Amino acid sequence: MEKTKNLTEKIIETWLAILTVEYKVALAQNTATPPDVLAALVKDKSDENLIVRFYVAGNPSTPDNTLDELEKDEHEDISVRNAAKREKERRKYFEQKIEVIQDETAVQNSVTKLVNLSVEDKLAFAQNTATPPDVLAALVKDKSKENLIVRLYVAGNPSTPDNTLDELEKDEHEDISVRIVAKNEKERRKYFEHIMYK
Repeated sequence: MEKTKNLTEKIIETWLAILTVEYKVALAQNTATPPDVLAALVKDKSDENLIVRFYVAGNPSTPDNTLDELEKDEHEDISVRNAAKREKERRKYFEQKIEVIQDETAVQNSVTKLVNLSVEDKLAFAQNTATPPDVLAALVKDKSKENLIVRLYVAGNPSTPDNTLDELEKDEHEDISVRIVAKNEKERRKYFEHIMYK
């Protein structure tokens, strides 16, 4: 098991060594990048890799132990440390909110509970890639104008289920932004799959 892990790490390190900074930044920003790749991206402590470490620090998919490491980044520019700290605080806040939703109820009651949340809390769920797919699906049930911004963020969330994206692509509000973002997210997923598996 340990040998396999070490081999995987070596393969990832070798692969990352041949990538441009621009490609590494794209991986660092993408919430679909595997956690072990995100962890490997921060091994390079050079000035040139500072921007990569910064984006990994703000990625919701970055493992907690990698965030801990980034919070102690020794570069004189404090942006990486600050980004890691903000991401840890955001996760803590989100975990408290998700516990409120899941604490007392089964999935079918989540729609009722979400209706009672403030728009700010709904947006926190809509933007977070750790939000359970059933909660993301429930967030878009409200078709009102007031909930348009929430639907917009759900449409751009990489964790939103495909069937919910299909639903958002047919959003009937006169503002077409939700339909466009849903379509773009579907295209982004297709492109990322092509890059990762070609």
